Amino acid sequence: MRRHKIATFLLILFSAPSCFFSKNAPTPIKQETIEFPLKKNWLEKRYTKRDTNSKVKLFFIVHNLGLNTTTTKKILEILPKEVAISLSPYVKQSENILKTINKREGPVFWIQPMELYRQPNDVIDPYCLSRYKEKAQNINSITNSLSDMPNCVTGIIAEETSPVLRDEETLSILLTELKKRKLPLLSPEISVNSEFMNLCDTYGVTCDEADYFISRTNTESDVVSLLNRVQELGEQTGYVVCVIDAHMPYVVMFLDWYNRLNKEHFELSSYGVK
Repeated sequence: MRRHKIATFLLILFSAPSCFFSKNAPTPIKQETIEFPLKKNWLEKRYTKRDTNSKVKLFFIVHNLGLNTTTTKKILEILPKEVAISLSPYVKQSENILKTINKREGPVFWIQPMELYRQPNDVIDPYCLSRYKEKAQNINSITNSLSDMPNCVTGIIAEETSPVLRDEETLSILLTELKKRKLPLLSPEISVNSEFMNLCDTYGVTCDEADYFISRTNTESDVVSLLNRVQELGEQTGYVVCVIDAHMPYVVMFLDWYNRLNKEHFELSSYGVK
């Protein structure tokens, strides 16, 4: 009987209206929702269904040219002028290469090396921007990189996706320098979160993110799959931005893939960060 009374009391207690409790009981704290309106607007604009009366615009950037002079020369000879390129700061380009680049009249990006997820503590590299370097060291790294930049450069691209792109303390050093030079910044891959775009906006730097990144570490089947995704996304939204490493076999695969596309529906276009 006693157990029955206790159970009845507890049932009444927990089902009673709030007025039975003390007025001084703390009100549950409402969880703050952090929103990223810039990224939200970008995504809404980015994935709007395309106008089927217009051709799909394919924006390609062949990435990391310059490390091998012979390969660079061969790639430049076969690339359509609409395909943008990015140059490595690790090798000073020959006059012949620079003349060829200037004749193309296409967009040229300069690579800013950054700390990689797989090599987080590489602080020896004189060009690399890293969270593990002191601020003065990072300033020197950016100065070293940008001082070697040829006049034909129209924007900066990260070498690969990097934790630096989400780290305000480190990225702000680069953004401050890019604002002085009025240079935009491109991330080679869509970020998993939204800090990148918000940081760029805070520091007054125009930015963008590529939809796909085809790396030299991908297998041939990966490349085929990624190019098919490029086509599918283009058919849905009207344009695609794709970065592809300057690996000759993959550049050839990309050009063969493009040649097979129906030119009534697809076209290569010159990419510029806007």
